[in-house]
Amino acid sequence: MRDFTHNFSEDLEVVLDAIDARENFAMPRYADGEYNVIHGLDLGAAVLDGWKVTSEDKQFSEKLDSTLDHTEPNYLYGISCRCCDPPKLEYFQQRLSHQSARITFSNLFVNSNHDRFCQWVSTMGRPVVLIANSKCFDAEYPFETLERSTVSDDVIAWYQEDPELRHWEWGELASKYNNELFLISAGPLSEIIVHELYTKNPNNTYLDVGSAIDPWTHKTFTRGFQNPNSPYRNTTCHF
Repeated sequence: MRDFTHNFSEDLEVVLDAIDARENFAMPRYADGEYNVIHGLDLGAAVLDGWKVTSEDKQFSEKLDSTLDHTEPNYLYGISCRCCDPPKLEYFQQRLSHQSARITFSNLFVNSNHDRFCQWVSTMGRPVVLIANSKCFDAEYPFETLERSTVSDDVIAWYQEDPELRHWEWGELASKYNNELFLISAGPLSEIIVHELYTKNPNNTYLDVGSAIDPWTHKTFTRGFQNPNSPYRNTTCHF
């Protein structure tokens, strides 16, 4: 797999070309939500896509932080960019200093890259294993799904009800397949899911796509960049 150049559109092509070539890798993505969870910031009064976090969610925070410890060459990271959140970029760059050639944009599938991502998703011609909100059961996608696995809206509380069970379920799911593509959209839980899947079986591709697939999953726009008339549609991120 080619190294990232830290050019917004070029890095997207690096990822899409690797998938098309059936190269297996993992790619979780970290931005302000993940930063806040890792640092135990109390966002209990805020509802972000249905999930909440408080300073008491220490076990989840520690688990999420541990997912930043991978050093395998095919374990990639998407992180905040300088144009959107400089302090978070600096934190994640320091935390992942050993992985500089394997770091790209957390926003890789959105903003001015979203049209290209949607075009690729609609024509990639391969089935996927999908892990997302329960709405994914009824959604129609431009790709075939081998299997659809769901998470709760409040992903942090749902995970903490029984972490061992969740790990076992994701381990079983990863073990069922080889050389397949997994798309994950589960808020800050996505990074833990990617970690667990990869740890159990590195012979698949595990991609945290986040809200980039929301127009299909939720059948509506959930973010500004999804609207063709939004200025975010022309925003090109940079490091």
